[in-house]
Amino acid sequence: SVFIQGNPFDHSPDLFGAVRRFLESSSDMACQKGIFAPIGCDFYCDMTGRPNHPKLPIAPVFEKLGLTHPEGMMDILHFTAGAQFLVSNHLILKNGFDYYNNALNVLYDNKIPDVNPINGFVFERLWGLILTKNGRK
Repeated sequence: SVFIQGNPFDHSPDLFGAVRRFLESSSDMACQKGIFAPIGCDFYCDMTGRPNHPKLPIAPVFEKLGLTHPEGMMDILHFTAGAQFLVSNHLILKNGFDYYNNALNVLYDNKIPDVNPINGFVFERLWGLILTKNGRK
């Protein structure tokens, strides 16, 4: 599966080329188990969104999703701008409906109204952890 945003070229001008190169170098990605391939520019931030987006509520969302830090990466998150990636069906399906339903509830959490408009930016930083075996308790 390929996940891109409404205007993917802002974050990945060579989107089509990147997807083509990946698919040409892979045999039937949908059948492979552990594929998570970001598309675009790599960034990093701390659990508050610094240096580029300070005051993002990453830590509470991270906790509500039951994520853990990859070994050696306690305070830094690496992510791809725009949350654009290729991912195998296996990684999507391994979490199950209840996990994604909970993620939607976290995304639209009405208990913290000031968080809602920016939770998309938080999820942008967490998709790699949400979908891979790294990062789940």
